[in-house]
Amino acid sequence: AAVFAATLEALVAEESAERLRTAFRFEGVEVEGGGISEQQIEQAIDAYMAIYVLDLRLENDTEQVRKEFRDRTAKYPEWTATQRWVREVRASALSVLPGARTSFATTALVMEEALKRYGLWQNRECHAMRHDLMALERGGTGRVPLQEFYGAALKGKWMFSEAKEYLRDLGALDETRPGQPSVLIANYVNAPSNCLADSKFYSVCCINECEALLRPIEVAIAAPDALPGSIVEVVEQLSSATVPAPRMLPATLVERLEEIAAQHSGRVPVHGRLFSQWMHLAFPRECPYPHLAGSTAPMRGGDWRLLRGEHFLANSTAMRLHIEEAAWGLEAAKLEGAEDPEPTWSTAEEQPLRPEGPAPRPWLAAARAAPAVVAASSVLLVLARAAVGARGALGRAQSKAECHCV
Repeated sequence: AAVFAATLEALVAEESAERLRTAFRFEGVEVEGGGISEQQIEQAIDAYMAIYVLDLRLENDTEQVRKEFRDRTAKYPEWTATQRWVREVRASALSVLPGARTSFATTALVMEEALKRYGLWQNRECHAMRHDLMALERGGTGRVPLQEFYGAALKGKWMFSEAKEYLRDLGALDETRPGQPSVLIANYVNAPSNCLADSKFYSVCCINECEALLRPIEVAIAAPDALPGSIVEVVEQLSSATVPAPRMLPATLVERLEEIAAQHSGRVPVHGRLFSQWMHLAFPRECPYPHLAGSTAPMRGGDWRLLRGEHFLANSTAMRLHIEEAAWGLEAAKLEGAEDPEPTWSTAEEQPLRPEGPAPRPWLAAARAAPAVVAASSVLLVLARAAVGARGALGRAQSKAECHCV
């Protein structure tokens, strides 16, 4: 494990250094030269962040590339904040780093430090996104009616513009209300469509807030399963950014937990799909709804477009059409006197960590192991290429931020 970690760290550092070399060349700064000014370094750092965050290709310094650089950075809402943040990181790093403050070597160390901090800093955008979605939420359900989602996009919330079909594949669309689809807040925020940063080894995605809620449950129980009452005692003391504590869980929620236990000889497996579904009901804005394995196909927007041959963003015409369809569905429901359905609940269980029995489809294990699998695959890929002396081109997924800045 230590060797793997050290190898991965070295590969990430070299990737960062190559990104910085590209930024230096783009800004006309000599990598090995001296007399580099503060302004030149700041321009090179801006180019570096544009490559990293906006997936810009700056290998060729042409007027078209320069125009794309200006357009994309001008249209990315967080660009000014990103510039300010990276300069703060540089000032902090330079206070403890030896060497010339404008040299390539020192700047490379500064950018390595920026990469380590970027994930937590970028997560503030995820919090802001969740806050905006909660303002559109339907009755504390963790769901935003699709017409409200698209309505916000038409009013300037550029993030909320994924096509309905793409939302469905992401697992972010709840269609249990006939004619009235809604966006699942937790599933949407944690979807790969909201991952930023360009690296062969990792993506910078929103931090899954549900993991922080599961951890104290696992610590308190210290077992693969527990009695419903024991879980209730712990969960009633858990708070999140949107759920206060202590609280008394609704009777319907306790009954759901007892139903899960009834399927498992009186105990609740805490790493099963049903318990994750229960956590979604208990914390609908933090914990994603766990779809059955194989029922969704979450991927980056660029990959989805290549696979489906369709754009992953809805245009204004499509958005308005969905808004009209939802209005008709809502009116029809009122005429029929239909009541609001109960929150989505499926009795289908999946236990990926079960030690015996037939191998289940590992939706949870795959989700939790994804970063390690991606990292390991990348390391093996790079080492294999080095061994045979081959070079290949990997497809680069187009991010939502990139698409909106074009």
